[in-house]
Amino acid sequence: VTEIHAILRAHLADLYAFGEGCLSVALVPVGLTQFSHIYTGESMDVANATRILEAVDRWAARAERERGEPWVYGSDELYLLAGRPLPKAAHYRDFAQIENGVGAVTSLRDRVRDGVSRLPRLDGKRIGVVTGSAMASLMPELLDQLTAATGAFFDLIPTVNTLFGPTVTTAGLLVGADISRALADRSDLDLALIPADVTAVQASVFDLSILDRVITAADLQKSCYTTVSEVLRDITANGQGTLSQSFAGAFAAGASGVQMPPVVTLPT
Repeated sequence: VTEIHAILRAHLADLYAFGEGCLSVALVPVGLTQFSHIYTGESMDVANATRILEAVDRWAARAERERGEPWVYGSDELYLLAGRPLPKAAHYRDFAQIENGVGAVTSLRDRVRDGVSRLPRLDGKRIGVVTGSAMASLMPELLDQLTAATGAFFDLIPTVNTLFGPTVTTAGLLVGADISRALADRSDLDLALIPADVTAVQASVFDLSILDRVITAADLQKSCYTTVSEVLRDITANGQGTLSQSFAGAFAAGASGVQMPPVVTLPT
């Protein structure tokens, strides 16, 4: 372990020496799948996550002094594993590393806070929210805000990744089979929200039987709807818990034999 951290220090020093040739660095735990020959079934431990973040803190402090910005960032997963609070939005500047899971949770919290007042009232509606296990402990505080603003009940559905293994916990890597199992026989839901990346990446690989009941971002662009909020307004307005038939991708009202709620992908 000591040798590994010595290698990390050396690599950071080499990258820092590139100056403007290396604008930022993200430190992210390797996502080992159950197909890896070094897979152990365990996530990174608290001690290693803490030591890596300590290295982040040292180099970020130096970069702030010399360059005016942190330069090196720890992923959200590292903070969660170490039990440390996530930095505020200002720390991430323009969120250059958000695609690597750096600042994604902070950004989501801010987006919910800033956008919740624009949501319609959905009193009495029951909405399922499918996510990976990584977000299971963080979502309730966000869903509470949505409930307060809309009057709907949001049912969190943490889902284990059965393809890549339980240590792959990000929502965007859930596969179609996982989503299908999570929503099977959930006829109690008026609507289900799933990660956008699921249909974008896995639809061509896995049999997503739910796709005929999924509204994707592309569908929204082709329709009269521009946001998920507008979809929610329509579902509320028509009193049927379904989309109006004027929408090209609308769900057949009262479709028989279907025990799955309408599904909307969550844009990233």
